[in-house]
Amino acid sequence: SGTSQYATQISVKKSILYGRMRPVYFYIVGTPSTVIEVSDCEIMNVNAPATGNVVWGVLLNTYDGTINFFRNKLNSLRSVSAATNGVYGFGTLSGKVTSLIRIFNNFFGGDIQHTGTGVPASVDVISFQDNVIAKVYNNTIVFNEFPNKASGRMSAVRLGGTGNLELKNNIIYTLKNNPNVYGMRYDGGTLVSNNNLFYNVGDSANVGYWTTPQQTLAAWQTASTQDAASIYKNVTFTGTTNLHLFGASLIDTD
Repeated sequence: SGTSQYATQISVKKSILYGRMRPVYFYIVGTPSTVIEVSDCEIMNVNAPATGNVVWGVLLNTYDGTINFFRNKLNSLRSVSAATNGVYGFGTLSGKVTSLIRIFNNFFGGDIQHTGTGVPASVDVISFQDNVIAKVYNNTIVFNEFPNKASGRMSAVRLGGTGNLELKNNIIYTLKNNPNVYGMRYDGGTLVSNNNLFYNVGDSANVGYWTTPQQTLAAWQTASTQDAASIYKNVTFTGTTNLHLFGASLIDTD
């Protein structure tokens, strides 16, 4: 009933959620004192929408309060657009300054596919482009290979706008080997990042972007002054969408 009426007390738990454009879409939700939870869910877009549509796995649009997103799997996203529409796994728009998003212990990416004739403007696995306040801890975030590429950025994590992001203890892994692929893309706001594991498969992708592309972890650390205790190391996953560690990686203390 208008933008002044916020939905609150939302819990989505232990569910399999399918959608063509936005399997999870929260529009006008939360107040400064309320908590929203999405946990233990499998979220997927396995049937692409018609051409001309942006694809989101989870979109928060005009939100407030605390939003907890944990122990979820958001692996599969599909686009067949013939236009420039982007693809985004978890994204935010128009957050209130009193909001807090906590994202922890999730699997993101691994099965993102764009098979349309169009060239997307951007593809992000996690995309913050507002005044978000977010804490992103203990997630595995994979930007996988797919045939098409974006005209702009392709990022595992992207921070834009005037947001405030803490990015800690994550595995940030890029399988697409292209010069405009970034593990962490910084375009504005405040970033505190450390104790992460980065890895790029191939010699063209970048660990990060800070004013310019930073191909190596050392270059990213120097440009951003972040991730002093982070490491660059390959890991082995159980499968394409089963992002539990496997084999020697399972007992690797790094």
